[in-house]
Amino acid sequence: MKWFNIDTYLQPRRKFIRLIANRFHPERILQMGPDFACLEWLMNAGSTSVLMSDGTLLKSKKEMQNFLSQKGFDLRKLKTEAPTAKLLKDIPLADALRPSASDLLYNEKWRHISPIHMKEVDASDSVITDEGFAYFFECRNIEKLRLNFCDYFGDEAIARLAQGRQSKTLKELELVFNPHLSDSSAYLLTKLKSLRRLHLYFLPYVTKRQAMLRQLKIGLPKCNVTFPETIFIGMGYETEEQRQAYKAKRKTGRGFFSKLSD
Repeated sequence: MKWFNIDTYLQPRRKFIRLIANRFHPERILQMGPDFACLEWLMNAGSTSVLMSDGTLLKSKKEMQNFLSQKGFDLRKLKTEAPTAKLLKDIPLADALRPSASDLLYNEKWRHISPIHMKEVDASDSVITDEGFAYFFECRNIEKLRLNFCDYFGDEAIARLAQGRQSKTLKELELVFNPHLSDSSAYLLTKLKSLRRLHLYFLPYVTKRQAMLRQLKIGLPKCNVTFPETIFIGMGYETEEQRQAYKAKRKTGRGFFSKLSD
């Protein structure tokens, strides 16, 4: 009997979902506004959760669809409707994709959309790619962003974040287990000047961890930057005391799965 390999079945399906979910539709931004268009992209790509400014916590594609429907957007109809001629005249497509220079210009440009916006995004375990990060450009005020265990974006995605409003609004960022981010991302991350917490962990393509950590601390002096050595399998949240305790136990021959509190 020939064994069935589940990966053989899932891999093409996952690739198809990744390509479809990350296709950039600029007209969506004109129709719904930057935040709602970005929300649709994030949940279609399998993001964990999004917290909106009105307190609504969305954890699934279905919840996202219901939320947007309550705000007057039927996603099934939007697929076939083009932005109105008046809207295209007021906001040319090129301008819609260009980050506003000031909050005053931003509010004027997007005066036709709902003031409700995304506050916290957890896109962990999603299939978001570099291309899709263009949706972030004009998002009003994202303060917290978790991008953990994402396999399909790299330095280009961080460059897009740095070019958008996130350079002024983002306060917390987590990047854990990303196989594509390189040492070059350090320079891009220093462009996120509002960051107050940056946590990096298990980035195998980064060749000089300590040098990158030093560059980030210099470039972001007001930010608590953590990029611990990869010791534990997980998120890298362990305290320095726990790490030292584990190293001491390892030297005495105690196993990897020993409890730190022993």
